Amino acid sequence: VAQGIKVYTIGVGTTAGGKIPEGRNGFKTDWEGDIVISKLNEEMLKGLADEGNGDYHNLEENEVEATILSSVGAMEGKSFGVH
Repeated sequence: VAQGIKVYTIGVGTTAGGKIPEGRNGFKTDWEGDIVISKLNEEMLKGLADEGNGDYHNLEENEVEATILSSVGAMEGKSFGVH
């Protein structure tokens, strides 16, 4: 990855999919009024993380926050300028 940037991805949800809550009693709908089903695509997220020399974590796994913070904390600090 350019300039040593690492890509970390976090999976949210299930591969079976589910409705996306919206508002107090409703679910997200598309432009035709059908309820949107969101499905976790772990293979894509793992591939992105692998290509970006980073890591994939599933939000449902125990202690994922500590794992991510440990990975980020171990990275060497770098500054990037705007060209």
